[in-house]
Amino acid sequence: GLLTYIYEDVKLQRIHALTNSCRFLWNDYDPSMIYWDVVDTLRKIFLTGLIMLVDLEEGSKKILRLVIAILVSVLYHSILLAFRPYRRQGDYNLAFLSNFLLISCFSLGIILKLCDEDDEGP
Repeated sequence: GLLTYIYEDVKLQRIHALTNSCRFLWNDYDPSMIYWDVVDTLRKIFLTGLIMLVDLEEGSKKILRLVIAILVSVLYHSILLAFRPYRRQGDYNLAFLSNFLLISCFSLGIILKLCDEDDEGP
C-alpha cells in the first residue's frame, strides 16, 4: 500500500516528507525495483516459517523441505541475477554471495541426510 502510494514520486525523484520518511524501504534499490524489499521479505518468511508447514508428520525426517528450500532459493537467485535490483555493486555482491551460501547449506543438508540414511542401513 505505502510503496504503491509513493512509487511515482520515487520513480520521478520527487522527494517530499512521506517519500523521505519511507526512504529506508526504497533507497538501496533502483527506482524500478522499489518492491524488491517486499519480495525479499516474503522469501525470508517462507524459508523460516512457512516451510515448516510442508510435510508436518515426517518433515524433519525427509528431504522434501530441503528440496523446496533449494528450489525457492535458486528461483530467487535467478531473479536476482536477471534484475540486479541494488543500486550499489557491493549490496548486489553481498546478496549474491549470501544466497549462494544458503543454497550450499541446503545442498549440504541433503547430502548429510542421505549419508545418515545410508549409515542406518536396512
